[in-house]
Amino acid sequence: FGDTACFRKFDGIDMSKVFSTYFSAVRLLFFKWKSWVVVCIANLIFALLIALPFGRLLDKLGAHSEAPLMGLSRFDMDFIADVINNYGSELHLLIGQVALYGGLYLLLNIFLSGGVIESYVHLFGRFSLSDFLSNSAKHFWRLLRLALYFIGTQVFVAVVLFSIYTKLGMSPFELESDTVLVTRTRVMGTIFIAVMAWVDMVNEYCKVKVVVSPEKRFILPQLIGMKFFCLTHFFRIFFLFLLCVLTFLAILGLYSMINNVFTMQSTGTMVLALLIGQIYIFFRVGTRLLFTSAATDYMRSHEWGA
Repeated sequence: FGDTACFRKFDGIDMSKVFSTYFSAVRLLFFKWKSWVVVCIANLIFALLIALPFGRLLDKLGAHSEAPLMGLSRFDMDFIADVINNYGSELHLLIGQVALYGGLYLLLNIFLSGGVIESYVHLFGRFSLSDFLSNSAKHFWRLLRLALYFIGTQVFVAVVLFSIYTKLGMSPFELESDTVLVTRTRVMGTIFIAVMAWVDMVNEYCKVKVVVSPEKRFILPQLIGMKFFCLTHFFRIFFLFLLCVLTFLAILGLYSMINNVFTMQSTGTMVLALLIGQIYIFFRVGTRLLFTSAATDYMRSHEWGA
């Protein structure tokens, strides 16, 4: 490798600036650790509130047995068909509960994102829980409208891709070979993931723009403007997004590796396993916030020049 510049540039992109922004985003995440803790506590409280009723529903559906969950984890189609036939009404209730809790979880994170972004934007501002909650409430409705735009976009993309999936003779109900189904599903799944990744990238930058913008009514022009901004800076934003994804995968892989070698044989090991699980959840929330801190830090240096 004669030219060391190849390590600093990739296809004309200064990768050192991408890595610099990434490490700056990591520092910002830890510098604003109080916001991180607030989000973790809010998620924990939400999980505790829904754990009891949802757990009772799962026990009722599974007849107080772990066999249904084992059958689902193995993706046993015969077993799943029997469950649908015998527990159809309970499944509808379960799906309804999942949709309800999922919607509430989405609203919670939309609410918290306003306070998080405000804390990242005002880099040296003193943290105050009352200010955090006030900022969360201040930006909630605009961020909710923004989320609805992106949810609509995701639904539209999913419908279009599924239509292509079926129109090209790839309907799972018309194929005779599982191999063909798996291959074609992987192709369409890859396309779907790529499009959703782009939508998610744009969403992060739009959230920051909505929070910092003085315009409080119309967000559609800002949404369009940020799409052009992301296109203009596509490769740098993409590699920054990829570094955040790799961080998440690294933490997930490390936790899975520890889980595989860890055996709970005593009260001490059970407590240790619980502690490891909570540490993983803490860093899992942190990786989600890392996408936001990276978008904020990138826009700080490229959009408003602060």
